[in-house]
Amino acid sequence: MGHVAAYFYGLIWTLLLLVPSTHALEIAAVGAVEATYPEFQPENNGVGPSPAIGYGGLLAQKFGDVELETGVLRLPYRLEEIPLLSTTRLLLTFPYAQVPLVLRYKLSQEFFVGLGGYYAVYAGGGQLEIKNDTSTIRSDADPVDAGRREYGLVANLRLRLAIEKHINFIVDGRYLYGLKNMADPGDSQKVFYRHLQFLFGLGFSF
Repeated sequence: MGHVAAYFYGLIWTLLLLVPSTHALEIAAVGAVEATYPEFQPENNGVGPSPAIGYGGLLAQKFGDVELETGVLRLPYRLEEIPLLSTTRLLLTFPYAQVPLVLRYKLSQEFFVGLGGYYAVYAGGGQLEIKNDTSTIRSDADPVDAGRREYGLVANLRLRLAIEKHINFIVDGRYLYGLKNMADPGDSQKVFYRHLQFLFGLGFSF
């Protein structure tokens, strides 16, 4: 996932683990469905989201009804363009290592709401697919230099269901609002990403 992502991953986890052990920890392994919505300014050019599958690990430090969570998610940002009057589909996939930092509040025994931010780094392995009725052509592709990093705000709603005393099933919905222009600074059009994420997995409390 890249040296930069690994650095943030290790740094934040270390900081959380230094908190006194009187507070509970939860480690979660999750799968993810990511939908990336590009917002073009001043106008949209017909490119939209194509949902993709990712995965990752999360660590939450609990302080009573409040918890602080971080981790690393490997998420493909996938965009799709279907040209007018054509059956050809263009799919552009850029994998990113995304590091969220979310402060979450307990609404009830099962429901939690959270706010925070995120930082993402391009993880390599981008791909362009050109599909039509008879064939698929694949080639390597990378984002422009300005699009190799992204950051923004995140809003979160979580359902946590106890399976055993220290094992929980997690269902997590997130909306991410990108603040960084992902197009080259010299381009006349700016591009910002908005994300919908659905996470699901198991959490283990200590």
